[in-house]
Amino acid sequence: MVGRLLLFALLLLPAVASAAERQLILRLGAESDSNPARIFGADEPVMAGPKGTISFVDERLAWPEGLLTTETQVGARWLPLREDWAAVWRVGGGLDWTDGGEWSHRTHAEFRGRSEAPGDDDLGMTRDYERVAATIGSARSWEHLTLEAGAGYAAFGYAADSGRSWHGPTASVSLSYAPSQAVTVSASYEPSLRMSAETPFLLTESLTQSTGARLQYDAGRWVASISGSATAASAGSEASGGGDYLHQTAEITLGGLLWGDAVGRLSGVLQRVAYEGAGSVVELAVEDEDRNQVSIAIEQPLVDGWGLEGRYQRYLQRLGAASSAQNDFERHIAFVGLSWRSERQGAEP
Repeated sequence: MVGRLLLFALLLLPAVASAAERQLILRLGAESDSNPARIFGADEPVMAGPKGTISFVDERLAWPEGLLTTETQVGARWLPLREDWAAVWRVGGGLDWTDGGEWSHRTHAEFRGRSEAPGDDDLGMTRDYERVAATIGSARSWEHLTLEAGAGYAAFGYAADSGRSWHGPTASVSLSYAPSQAVTVSASYEPSLRMSAETPFLLTESLTQSTGARLQYDAGRWVASISGSATAASAGSEASGGGDYLHQTAEITLGGLLWGDAVGRLSGVLQRVAYEGAGSVVELAVEDEDRNQVSIAIEQPLVDGWGLEGRYQRYLQRLGAASSAQNDFERHIAFVGLSWRSERQGAEP
């Protein structure tokens, strides 16, 4: 196992770095949150505090027809009234190279996680997690078609409940069709085995399957996309109180130039979760908001890499008249701040 990890690490090291493209993005502003604890039926006052993120992307040429990419992102938020902070980080790296023009290959590793202070209600750590994944894949291209397949291994650790942590092999296959430079249609299938140290391994109960489809239009000034996905898994045996899990998502996005150099983006997500049972090692959405949502973002470039950014997000869940109001969820997040981008492109010394 150690030898394989060392071999994988060597694959991510460039033999020859002849050029580089780097981008550093800093964001600092204020964020207001109407439900920072993410409590069902909560009626908290709107809280605001400073928030900042740092993103760094580095691309280097490596080997003949190879490209090494590394990406790092760290963000932090502070809410003074709750004495509550949250930190989110993501570290990734990949190596892409082509073989004969029609074939391309990819090696990718990624680590991401979240750390949030518990606050007075001790709810912060319920969202703390760490996830690591490594994949190797290849793609074959024709005139308008691209077929890609890959396999790897992933591990997920959930701080609040180790019974929901898992590890196991992953696989993926996708097919995309581009009839023109502006239109792309794609479909994907991703099975994985999610095994837990606290749950006996059963193939039918550890298998998670995800399917998705996407239509994207890119005309330069305007970009639009619509996508749908479904993830299905078994939450456990009937004896353990488990049941089947089905997560369906539909998303639509529209973005483009509004005036001058200003860029806008509007997106909406509808989600439906059918989940039977009291406990599961699945917990597929613990890393992200699993609610219906709408998001509006505007960025206005200024001078010397500076820009002004604004964003509004609303999360909503209504379970209907048959359920009590304590199961309803609503959250509003607004952010206004400055950003600074530094880009460098050229030959390495």
